[in-house]
Amino acid sequence: MKHFCIPMYRTLTVSALVAASLVQLSPAQNATTDPVGVTTVNLIAGNATTPPTQYLGLGLTKGSSFQGVVATASLVSGATRLTFAAGSIADNAFDPVNGYNTHFIEVLDGSATGAISDVEVTDADAVTLADDLSAVITAGTTKVRIRKFWTVAEAFGATNSAGFLGGATSGVADVLTISRPGDSSVEVFYNTSASQWKTVAGAANANDIPIPTDAGIHVLRRGTSTASFKIVGDVKLGPTALWVDGDTTEKTTLLQNLYPLGSVMLKDSGLYTGNNTTGVQGGTSATNADLVTIQDPTTGASNQFFFDTTSQRW
Repeated sequence: MKHFCIPMYRTLTVSALVAASLVQLSPAQNATTDPVGVTTVNLIAGNATTPPTQYLGLGLTKGSSFQGVVATASLVSGATRLTFAAGSIADNAFDPVNGYNTHFIEVLDGSATGAISDVEVTDADAVTLADDLSAVITAGTTKVRIRKFWTVAEAFGATNSAGFLGGATSGVADVLTISRPGDSSVEVFYNTSASQWKTVAGAANANDIPIPTDAGIHVLRRGTSTASFKIVGDVKLGPTALWVDGDTTEKTTLLQNLYPLGSVMLKDSGLYTGNNTTGVQGGTSATNADLVTIQDPTTGASNQFFFDTTSQRW
C-alpha cells in the first residue's frame, strides 16, 4: 500500500500497494510563462510535550534559471545527457553544492510534459540528469526548463522569519523533516544559540540544504501558538509528475505540492488515472487501494480517501 502526503493548503498523504509509481499533479490552468505570486503557509498550534505532525507545502517554485530547446539527448551510464545551443549554459552553472543537487529540469511539451529530474552535472551547454528521460525527449524539438530548488534559508528565512519554534537543541524546537521517495531524509531545526538552521544529526549548518521539488516536508510542531509566513515565487502552471514509493507492504510518501491552491477537488487532482504506474491505485475498498490523507492546515485534523473502482469516484 502506498501512502502519499501531498501538502497543499490541505495535505494529501498516500499509501501504496503497488511498486513505485508516478503521480501527476495538475493545476487548473496553463500558460506559456509562469506568473509571480505570494502564498501564505499556516502553522498549527503544537504541543511541547506531545508535538503533533503537520505536513507543509511551499506552493510556489523558484524562478526559471534556464529555458530552451534540447539539441541532443543521449544515455550515459543510465542517466540522460542533454546539450543545448552554444553559449546558453555556463560550465558548472547548476552543479551540486556540498553533495546536494541544487537544480532540477522539467519537460515542457510532448507526452511527458511535467516530467522532472535533478541536474547532477553541468558542462558548457550541457547537463546530465539523475534519471533516464531519453525516451521522452526529442532532439531539436523538446523544450525544457531548469529551476533552482528552494533552500531551507530561502523558504523559511535565514533567521527563521517563518516563525517556527527554535531552540538550543532539537529536543525543544520544531523539527522539520525533508524526505524524498526512495531517498534518505534530513531533519533540521532553527538553533537559537547559533542563529542558524542546523541539522539534527551532526549539527551542521542547514541554511543551504535544498528542498527538492519531489520532497515532502513534515514538522514536529512544538510551538504552542499558530503562526504563518509568506512565500514569494513562481506560480507553476502545467502538470508535474512526481515519484511515489510502493511495495506489497504499506509505504508512506510525502510529496511537495507545487501549486498554491486554496482548494481542489480530488476528481480534478490528476491523482487517479486508471493506470497504477502513472497514478494512485484504486480499489473496491480502502483495504486494497492507495489511501490519500487530507490534513486541515488550521487544525491538523485529517481524513482519508480512496478511489472506488466500483462506483468510479472518490
